Amino acid sequence: MKSSVVTSSLFAIACICSGSASAFDQYAITDLGSIVNDPASANDYSYPYDINDRGDVVGFSKGADGLDHAFVRLRGQNLTDLGEGRATSINNHRHFVGRSNGSNYVMWKLGPLGFGVTDLGVQNAGVYGWGAQQSIEINEMDEVAGASSDPVFFFWKNGILTDLGSGDGNFCNIEGNIGLNNRGDVSFSVGGYYQSTATSQVGFPDSNPASWYTYLYSINDAGEMVGLAKTGYGGSGAYYSAATGFKNLPALATGPRALSDINTAGIAVGGGNYPVYSGNDPTLQPVKAYVYAPAEETYAYLDTLVPEFQTNPPSKWNLKVATASNDAGQIVGVGINPQGKTHAFLLTPIGQP
Repeated sequence: MKSSVVTSSLFAIACICSGSASAFDQYAITDLGSIVNDPASANDYSYPYDINDRGDVVGFSKGADGLDHAFVRLRGQNLTDLGEGRATSINNHRHFVGRSNGSNYVMWKLGPLGFGVTDLGVQNAGVYGWGAQQSIEINEMDEVAGASSDPVFFFWKNGILTDLGSGDGNFCNIEGNIGLNNRGDVSFSVGGYYQSTATSQVGFPDSNPASWYTYLYSINDAGEMVGLAKTGYGGSGAYYSAATGFKNLPALATGPRALSDINTAGIAVGGGNYPVYSGNDPTLQPVKAYVYAPAEETYAYLDTLVPEFQTNPPSKWNLKVATASNDAGQIVGVGINPQGKTHAFLLTPIGQP
Protein backbone atom coordinates (compact mmCIF):
# COMPACT_ATOMS: atom_id res chain seq x y z
CA MET A 1 0.00 0.00 0.00
CA LYS A 2 2.11 2.99 0.87
CA SER A 3 5.68 3.31 2.01
CA SER A 4 8.36 3.80 -0.56
CA VAL A 5 6.20 3.59 -3.69
CA VAL A 6 3.00 5.56 -4.18
CA THR A 7 0.99 5.32 -7.40
CA SER A 8 -1.48 8.04 -8.37
CA SER A 9 -2.54 8.31 -4.72
CA LEU A 10 -0.87 10.39 -2.07
CA PHE A 11 -0.87 9.53 1.57
CA ALA A 12 -0.91 11.36 4.83
CA ILE A 13 0.20 9.93 8.14
CA ALA A 14 -0.59 11.05 11.63
CA CYS A 15 0.24 9.70 15.09
CA ILE A 16 -2.61 8.83 17.36
CA CYS A 17 -0.58 7.66 20.28
CA SER A 18 -26.34 7.22 26.04
CA GLY A 19 -28.45 6.88 23.57
CA SER A 20 -32.07 6.72 22.45
CA ALA A 21 -33.44 3.92 20.27
CA SER A 22 -35.94 6.24 18.59
CA ALA A 23 -33.47 7.37 15.93
CA PHE A 24 -32.99 3.85 14.61
CA ASP A 25 -34.85 1.28 12.55
CA GLN A 26 -36.65 -1.74 13.93
CA TYR A 27 -35.29 -5.02 12.60
CA ALA A 28 -36.22 -8.57 11.75
CA ILE A 29 -33.47 -11.08 12.53
CA THR A 30 -32.28 -14.01 10.41
CA ASP A 31 -29.99 -16.75 11.68
CA LEU A 32 -27.52 -17.34 8.84
CA GLY A 33 -26.68 -20.79 10.15
CA SER A 34 -23.35 -22.47 9.59
CA ILE A 35 -21.71 -24.86 7.17
CA VAL A 36 -22.16 -27.75 9.60
CA ASN A 37 -25.66 -26.66 10.74
CA ASP A 38 -25.81 -29.24 13.53
CA PRO A 39 -26.51 -27.85 17.02
CA ALA A 40 -25.02 -31.02 18.50
CA SER A 41 -21.66 -30.34 16.83
CA ALA A 42 -18.87 -28.29 18.39
CA ASN A 43 -18.17 -27.03 14.85
CA ASP A 44 -21.60 -25.39 14.46
CA TYR A 45 -20.11 -21.86 14.26
CA SER A 46 -20.17 -18.97 11.81
CA TYR A 47 -18.84 -15.40 11.71
CA PRO A 48 -19.72 -12.71 9.12
CA TYR A 49 -17.30 -10.01 8.02
CA ASP A 50 -19.16 -8.02 5.39
CA ILE A 51 -22.45 -7.43 3.58
CA ASN A 52 -22.97 -5.68 0.24
CA ASP A 53 -25.94 -3.57 -0.82
CA ARG A 54 -27.59 -6.61 -2.41
CA GLY A 55 -27.70 -8.38 0.95
CA ASP A 56 -24.94 -10.89 0.15
CA VAL A 57 -22.77 -11.83 3.14
CA VAL A 58 -19.23 -13.22 3.42
CA GLY A 59 -17.33 -14.60 6.37
CA PHE A 60 -16.12 -17.90 7.73
CA SER A 61 -17.65 -20.95 9.35
CA LYS A 62 -16.22 -24.06 10.93
CA GLY A 63 -16.22 -27.07 8.63
CA ALA A 64 -16.77 -30.66 9.70
CA ASP A 65 -12.97 -30.85 9.81
CA GLY A 66 -12.91 -28.17 12.52
CA LEU A 67 -11.06 -25.72 10.26
CA ASP A 68 -12.13 -22.26 9.20
CA HIS A 69 -13.95 -22.34 5.85
CA ALA A 70 -14.69 -19.22 3.84
CA PHE A 71 -18.34 -18.76 2.95
CA VAL A 72 -20.54 -16.56 0.81
CA ARG A 73 -24.25 -16.33 1.44
CA LEU A 74 -26.10 -14.87 -1.55
CA ARG A 75 -29.28 -13.04 -0.58
CA GLY A 76 -31.99 -15.46 0.49
CA GLN A 77 -29.81 -18.55 0.03
CA ASN A 78 -27.81 -20.82 2.31
CA LEU A 79 -24.09 -20.54 3.02
CA THR A 80 -21.82 -21.73 0.20
CA ASP A 81 -18.67 -23.46 1.44
CA LEU A 82 -15.63 -22.08 -0.45
CA GLY A 83 -13.10 -24.32 1.24
CA GLU A 84 -10.53 -23.56 3.90
CA GLY A 85 -10.02 -19.86 4.54
CA ARG A 86 -11.93 -16.66 5.34
CA ALA A 87 -13.79 -14.24 3.05
CA THR A 88 -13.72 -10.72 4.49
CA SER A 89 -15.07 -8.15 2.00
CA ILE A 90 -17.61 -8.19 -0.86
CA ASN A 91 -18.72 -5.56 -3.39
CA ASN A 92 -21.98 -5.19 -5.29
CA HIS A 93 -20.60 -7.06 -8.33
CA ARG A 94 -20.39 -10.16 -6.12
CA HIS A 95 -16.61 -10.02 -6.21
CA PHE A 96 -15.09 -10.72 -2.83
CA VAL A 97 -11.68 -11.20 -1.25
CA GLY A 98 -10.06 -13.08 1.57
CA ARG A 99 -7.64 -15.88 2.22
CA SER A 100 -7.90 -19.45 1.08
CA ASN A 101 -5.88 -22.52 2.05
CA GLY A 102 -2.88 -21.16 0.16
CA SER A 103 -0.34 -18.58 1.28
CA ASN A 104 -1.74 -15.74 -0.84
CA TYR A 105 -4.86 -13.62 -0.75
CA VAL A 106 -7.47 -14.43 -3.38
CA MET A 107 -10.43 -12.82 -5.12
CA TRP A 108 -13.59 -14.79 -5.82
CA LYS A 109 -15.96 -13.78 -8.64
CA LEU A 110 -19.41 -15.19 -9.29
CA GLY A 111 -19.73 -16.30 -12.90
CA PRO A 112 -22.03 -18.56 -14.93
CA LEU A 113 -20.11 -21.64 -13.79
CA GLY A 114 -19.92 -20.69 -10.13
CA PHE A 115 -17.21 -18.93 -8.18
CA GLY A 116 -13.91 -18.42 -9.96
CA VAL A 117 -10.80 -17.72 -7.89
CA THR A 118 -7.88 -15.38 -8.72
CA ASP A 119 -4.63 -15.43 -6.76
CA LEU A 120 -3.70 -11.81 -6.00
CA GLY A 121 -0.03 -12.67 -5.63
CA VAL A 122 0.39 -11.13 -2.18
CA GLN A 123 0.88 -13.14 0.99
CA ASN A 124 -1.97 -13.19 3.45
CA ALA A 125 -1.42 -11.87 6.93
CA GLY A 126 -2.65 -14.96 8.71
CA VAL A 127 -3.75 -14.30 12.26
CA TYR A 128 -1.93 -11.84 14.46
CA GLY A 129 -2.79 -9.05 16.85
CA TRP A 130 -6.26 -8.11 18.08
CA GLY A 131 -8.93 -8.86 15.53
CA ALA A 132 -6.45 -8.78 12.67
CA GLN A 133 -8.17 -11.49 10.64
CA GLN A 134 -10.16 -8.84 8.74
CA SER A 135 -7.12 -7.67 6.83
CA ILE A 136 -8.20 -7.26 3.20
CA GLU A 137 -10.95 -5.11 1.62
CA ILE A 138 -12.40 -4.62 -1.88
CA ASN A 139 -14.35 -1.66 -3.28
CA GLU A 140 -16.70 -1.22 -6.25
CA MET A 141 -13.78 -0.65 -8.66
CA ASP A 142 -12.21 -3.99 -7.68
CA GLU A 143 -9.44 -2.08 -5.93
CA VAL A 144 -8.07 -4.05 -3.00
CA ALA A 145 -6.28 -2.92 0.15
CA GLY A 146 -4.84 -5.22 2.74
CA ALA A 147 -2.35 -6.13 5.43
CA SER A 148 0.34 -8.68 4.67
CA SER A 149 3.73 -9.77 5.91
CA ASP A 150 5.63 -8.21 2.99
CA PRO A 151 4.63 -5.57 1.98
CA VAL A 152 3.03 -4.91 5.35
CA PHE A 153 0.24 -2.77 3.87
CA PHE A 154 -0.61 -2.79 0.19
CA PHE A 155 -2.95 -1.45 -2.48
CA TRP A 156 -3.77 -3.74 -5.43
CA LYS A 157 -5.47 -2.79 -8.70
CA ASN A 158 -5.57 -4.72 -11.99
CA GLY A 159 -2.66 -6.86 -10.88
CA ILE A 160 -0.47 -3.88 -9.94
CA LEU A 161 0.69 -3.90 -6.33
CA THR A 162 1.59 -0.71 -4.46
CA ASP A 163 3.57 -1.07 -1.24
CA LEU A 164 2.13 1.21 1.43
CA GLY A 165 4.73 0.31 4.02
CA SER A 166 4.43 -0.20 7.74
CA GLY A 167 4.44 3.25 9.29
CA ASP A 168 6.75 2.79 12.26
CA GLY A 169 8.31 -0.36 10.77
CA ASN A 170 7.27 -2.52 13.71
CA PHE A 171 5.35 -5.43 12.23
CA CYS A 172 4.72 -6.94 15.68
CA ASN A 173 2.80 -3.83 16.68
CA ILE A 174 0.37 -3.86 13.77
CA GLU A 175 -3.38 -3.85 14.14
CA GLY A 176 -4.23 -5.47 10.84
CA ASN A 177 -7.78 -4.31 10.31
CA ILE A 178 -8.08 -2.05 7.30
CA GLY A 179 -10.68 0.18 5.66
CA LEU A 180 -11.14 1.07 1.98
CA ASN A 181 -13.73 3.31 0.34
CA ASN A 182 -14.78 3.89 -3.28
CA ARG A 183 -12.50 6.91 -3.66
CA GLY A 184 -9.47 4.70 -3.08
CA ASP A 185 -8.90 6.07 0.43
CA VAL A 186 -7.42 3.60 2.87
CA SER A 187 -7.45 3.69 6.66
CA PHE A 188 -5.35 1.36 8.78
CA SER A 189 -3.49 1.26 12.05
CA VAL A 190 0.10 0.56 12.92
CA GLY A 191 0.84 0.55 16.62
CA GLY A 192 -1.10 3.74 17.19
CA TYR A 193 -0.49 5.24 13.75
CA TYR A 194 -2.99 5.51 10.97
CA GLN A 195 -2.31 6.25 7.35
CA SER A 196 -4.52 7.19 4.43
CA THR A 197 -4.05 7.30 0.69
CA ALA A 198 -6.18 9.81 -1.21
CA THR A 199 -6.39 11.56 -4.55
CA SER A 200 -5.19 14.65 -2.73
CA GLN A 201 -3.27 14.97 0.49
CA VAL A 202 -5.41 14.89 3.60
CA GLY A 203 -4.52 16.37 6.97
CA PHE A 204 -5.49 14.69 10.24
CA PRO A 205 -5.11 15.76 13.87
CA ASP A 206 -1.91 14.71 15.60
CA SER A 207 -3.72 12.61 18.18
CA ASN A 208 -6.96 11.53 19.74
CA PRO A 209 -6.72 13.35 23.09
CA ALA A 210 -9.17 11.03 24.86
CA SER A 211 -7.19 7.83 24.30
CA TRP A 212 -3.74 6.31 24.31
CA TYR A 213 -4.07 5.74 20.60
CA THR A 214 -6.75 4.90 18.07
CA TYR A 215 -7.19 1.91 15.77
CA LEU A 216 -9.19 2.59 12.60
CA TYR A 217 -11.26 -0.18 11.04
CA SER A 218 -13.49 1.40 8.39
CA ILE A 219 -13.75 4.48 6.16
CA ASN A 220 -16.80 5.53 4.11
CA ASP A 221 -16.95 7.57 0.92
CA ALA A 222 -17.34 10.81 2.91
CA GLY A 223 -14.05 10.11 4.69
CA GLU A 224 -15.68 9.30 8.04
CA MET A 225 -13.66 6.72 9.94
CA VAL A 226 -14.46 4.47 12.89
CA GLY A 227 -12.54 2.14 15.14
CA LEU A 228 -11.36 1.67 18.70
CA ALA A 229 -10.00 4.29 21.08
CA LYS A 230 -7.52 2.26 23.11
CA THR A 231 -7.44 3.26 26.77
CA GLY A 232 -6.24 0.06 28.36
CA TYR A 233 -7.17 -3.58 27.87
CA GLY A 234 -10.60 -2.40 26.74
CA GLY A 235 -11.48 0.88 25.11
CA SER A 236 -14.39 2.59 23.44
CA GLY A 237 -15.74 3.19 19.97
CA ALA A 238 -13.99 6.00 18.10
CA TYR A 239 -15.39 8.16 15.30
CA TYR A 240 -13.53 10.68 13.13
CA SER A 241 -14.55 13.17 10.48
CA ALA A 242 -12.77 16.22 9.16
CA ALA A 243 -15.61 18.40 10.45
CA THR A 244 -15.77 17.05 14.01
CA GLY A 245 -12.37 15.55 14.73
CA PHE A 246 -12.47 12.57 17.08
CA LYS A 247 -15.49 11.54 19.12
CA ASN A 248 -15.19 8.68 21.59
CA LEU A 249 -18.19 6.79 22.91
CA PRO A 250 -18.32 6.10 26.65
CA ALA A 251 -16.85 2.75 27.69
CA LEU A 252 -19.72 1.15 29.64
CA ALA A 253 -19.90 -2.17 31.45
CA THR A 254 -21.92 -3.63 28.58
CA GLY A 255 -20.16 -1.67 25.82
CA PRO A 256 -20.08 0.13 23.54
CA ARG A 257 -16.61 -0.96 22.56
CA ALA A 258 -15.08 -0.94 19.08
CA LEU A 259 -16.92 0.47 16.07
CA SER A 260 -16.44 -2.02 13.24
CA ASP A 261 -18.00 -0.34 10.20
CA ILE A 262 -19.68 2.83 8.95
CA ASN A 263 -21.95 3.05 5.90
CA THR A 264 -22.48 5.86 3.38
CA ALA A 265 -25.27 7.37 5.48
CA GLY A 266 -22.86 7.72 8.40
CA ILE A 267 -24.45 5.04 10.58
CA ALA A 268 -21.86 2.96 12.42
CA VAL A 269 -22.08 -0.45 14.07
CA GLY A 270 -19.92 -2.25 16.58
CA GLY A 271 -19.66 -4.08 19.88
CA GLY A 272 -17.29 -6.53 21.46
CA ASN A 273 -13.91 -5.64 22.89
CA TYR A 274 -12.37 -5.86 19.44
CA PRO A 275 -13.97 -6.52 16.05
CA VAL A 276 -13.37 -10.30 16.16
CA TYR A 277 -15.42 -11.94 18.88
CA SER A 278 -13.69 -14.57 21.02
CA GLY A 279 -16.20 -16.76 22.80
CA ASN A 280 -13.68 -17.91 25.42
CA ASP A 281 -12.67 -14.41 26.52
CA PRO A 282 -14.58 -13.71 29.76
CA THR A 283 -14.14 -9.96 29.37
CA LEU A 284 -16.39 -10.08 26.31
CA GLN A 285 -19.31 -11.87 27.89
CA PRO A 286 -21.25 -8.75 28.96
CA VAL A 287 -20.57 -6.86 25.74
CA LYS A 288 -23.43 -6.24 23.32
CA ALA A 289 -23.76 -5.28 19.64
CA TYR A 290 -24.90 -1.74 19.00
CA VAL A 291 -25.58 0.91 16.36
CA TYR A 292 -24.32 4.50 16.58
CA ALA A 293 -25.41 7.71 14.85
CA PRO A 294 -22.47 10.14 15.11
CA ALA A 295 -24.45 13.15 13.90
CA GLU A 296 -26.89 12.82 16.82
CA GLU A 297 -24.28 11.29 19.16
CA THR A 298 -26.75 8.58 20.07
CA TYR A 299 -26.55 4.80 20.11
CA ALA A 300 -28.81 1.83 20.77
CA TYR A 301 -28.21 -1.80 21.62
CA LEU A 302 -29.39 -3.89 18.70
CA ASP A 303 -31.32 -6.35 20.85
CA THR A 304 -33.67 -3.49 21.82
CA LEU A 305 -34.49 -2.88 18.15
CA VAL A 306 -35.81 -6.39 17.35
CA PRO A 307 -39.54 -6.44 18.28
CA GLU A 308 -39.57 -10.25 18.16
CA PHE A 309 -37.30 -10.32 21.20
CA GLN A 310 -39.86 -8.39 23.23
CA THR A 311 -42.98 -10.27 22.05
CA ASN A 312 -41.36 -13.71 22.09
CA PRO A 313 -38.54 -13.76 24.69
CA PRO A 314 -37.47 -17.38 23.94
CA SER A 315 -36.41 -16.15 20.49
CA LYS A 316 -33.95 -13.67 21.97
CA TRP A 317 -30.28 -13.82 20.99
CA ASN A 318 -27.24 -12.52 22.82
CA LEU A 319 -26.02 -10.15 20.09
CA LYS A 320 -22.29 -9.68 20.73
CA VAL A 321 -20.81 -7.77 17.79
CA ALA A 322 -22.19 -6.02 14.71
CA THR A 323 -19.46 -6.33 12.10
CA ALA A 324 -20.82 -4.51 9.02
CA SER A 325 -23.77 -2.58 7.61
CA ASN A 326 -24.79 -1.81 4.04
CA ASP A 327 -26.40 1.23 2.42
CA ALA A 328 -29.79 -0.51 2.52
CA GLY A 329 -29.63 -0.42 6.33
CA GLN A 330 -29.01 -4.14 6.84
CA ILE A 331 -26.57 -5.19 9.56
CA VAL A 332 -24.61 -8.40 10.06
CA GLY A 333 -22.91 -9.58 13.20
CA VAL A 334 -22.26 -12.51 15.48
CA GLY A 335 -24.01 -13.64 18.63
CA ILE A 336 -25.25 -16.56 20.66
CA ASN A 337 -28.51 -17.85 19.21
CA PRO A 338 -31.39 -19.27 21.31
CA GLN A 339 -29.91 -22.76 20.91
CA GLY A 340 -26.63 -21.58 22.46
CA LYS A 341 -24.58 -21.65 19.23
CA THR A 342 -22.34 -18.85 18.01
CA HIS A 343 -23.82 -17.89 14.62
CA ALA A 344 -23.80 -15.04 12.14
CA PHE A 345 -26.99 -13.00 12.18
CA LEU A 346 -28.60 -10.66 9.66
CA LEU A 347 -30.77 -7.73 10.71
CA THR A 348 -33.10 -6.31 8.03
CA PRO A 349 -35.17 -3.15 8.59
CA ILE A 350 -38.80 -4.15 9.06
CA GLY A 351 -40.78 -3.47 5.89
CA GLN A 352 -37.77 -4.07 3.63
CA PRO A 353 -38.16 -7.09 1.30
